[in-house]
Amino acid sequence: MSFKKVISVFLKILEAALIFLPAAIIFYSNLPKSTPMDEGRRIISIFFMIAYFLGYSWIQIFFSKEKQSIFDILFPVYMTALFIYVLVLSSIGCMIPIGSLDYLAIFLFSSGLVIMFKAEFKKYSIDVTGENIEVFYSKGLYRFSRNMDLFGQLVLFSGWVILTRNSHIFMAPVLIGIIYIRRVIPNRDDRLTKKYGETYKKIMKRTKKLIPFIY
Repeated sequence: MSFKKVISVFLKILEAALIFLPAAIIFYSNLPKSTPMDEGRRIISIFFMIAYFLGYSWIQIFFSKEKQSIFDILFPVYMTALFIYVLVLSSIGCMIPIGSLDYLAIFLFSSGLVIMFKAEFKKYSIDVTGENIEVFYSKGLYRFSRNMDLFGQLVLFSGWVILTRNSHIFMAPVLIGIIYIRRVIPNRDDRLTKKYGETYKKIMKRTKKLIPFIY
C-alpha cells in the first residue's frame, strides 16, 4: 500500500472517529452518572453508536470514491456529529424500561444501516464495473430513489430518535430530511448532471428524489 493510500485511509478513520468518539465521551462523562438511565437503553445506545461508527468507517474507507466539494464532504460530517450528540444527550436520564416502541427503534436503525450500507456499496460498484448509469438507476435499490443512501440515514436516525423517548427531538429526522432536500441533494444532482448530462436529467424525471414511492 502506498504512503498516499495510507494517509487517505488514516484521514477517513479520523473523520469517522470525530463523529463517534465525542459522543462516547459524553455518554461516559459525569453527566449520565448524575442522571440515571435505564441500563437496557444505555446498552442499546452504545450498540447504535458502535454500529454506526463501524459502518460509517467502512463506507468512508472502501466506498467513498466520489470527487466532492468541501461543502459536500464537511457538511454531512458535522451535521451527523451534531445530531449524534443530541441523540446521546437526549437518551440520558430516561428510565423507561425497554418495550415494544424500542424494538421498533432497533428495527428502524438496523434497516436504515443495511439500506445505507447496500446503497453505498452499489454506488461504489458502478465505478468498478463501469455499469451504464441508466441501468444503475433502473434496478436494485436505486430504482426506488436516486438517494437511497440518504434515505437509509433518515430511517436509521428515526430509529435512534425513537430510542431516546424524548418528544423534544422527534422532529429532528424531518429537519434533516429538509436539509437533504434543500442542500445536499441539489448539490449532488448538479454534480451528476455535469458528469452525465441529459442522461442524468432523464433519470431525475423518472426517479424519486429521496423517499421511495413518495417523494
